[in-house]
Amino acid sequence: MKYESIVRARGGTAEREIKIGDLVVPDVRSSTAIMYNADRNEIYRLYDDVTTLLNAIRSGTKMPDKIFVPDLWHTAIKMPPYEQEVVLDLWALGHDLVGETEYELDYSPGRATNGFGSLYVRTPNSVKHVVFLSHQSNDKPIVRYAAKFLQQKMTVIWDEWSFRRGKPLTAEIETGIEKSTALVLFWSENAAASKYVQFEDELAIARNIKDDQFSIQIVRLDETSLPKRYDRLIYHDWRRGRPGSKLFDSHLLRLSLSIYGVAPGEAD
Repeated sequence: MKYESIVRARGGTAEREIKIGDLVVPDVRSSTAIMYNADRNEIYRLYDDVTTLLNAIRSGTKMPDKIFVPDLWHTAIKMPPYEQEVVLDLWALGHDLVGETEYELDYSPGRATNGFGSLYVRTPNSVKHVVFLSHQSNDKPIVRYAAKFLQQKMTVIWDEWSFRRGKPLTAEIETGIEKSTALVLFWSENAAASKYVQFEDELAIARNIKDDQFSIQIVRLDETSLPKRYDRLIYHDWRRGRPGSKLFDSHLLRLSLSIYGVAPGEAD
């Protein structure tokens, strides 16, 4: 998508539309006060990231998959007036650029990032993520948390709100997996004994062979051993962390990033 302009400070008292060609990244590298500031590395890193993103927007080339905007507000307010204005403008420009160019803010308390700030993940309209949730009904309470979280970020297919009543269950499963770009297998003792989970798993493997962009995400809920075919697959370990805890929130975020194609470790 080609962007001609963005809105700065959207919703604020300083809201205004500016053409992409007129945007300037604030020069933080010429200031001695910033050079000797304890947070200079964060400031310089944001400068580089914003410059890279702006150049990509101008040229129409691929934009970064994720942007981390550090919390520089507390740093800026302790600086001399000129440096304060420059750093705050850089910080605001980072938020404005990602906010206007199809990035989404991951705001959960357990998000996996370095330091304090905001992690943005690019979810362009041209990429439609559709995820199928494979599980056994006894695990539905925890899967329901995942479904509600993922629904904010992508289309979720699972029996509780996707399957049509009165239709053959196997046909609904086949249709759902065919429409999906990923399958999340919630693995447990319950799932291991389910013929429907086995059926969904077999369909997902066949789909992955046909389309290598289709991903299979394994969420391990208990100590039940994974099938041998998944021995080499990195799984999501949900054996610790109860719903509502920061650890569980981080599980949800890392799962969503993996579905987007960002490896869990890359968000650390």
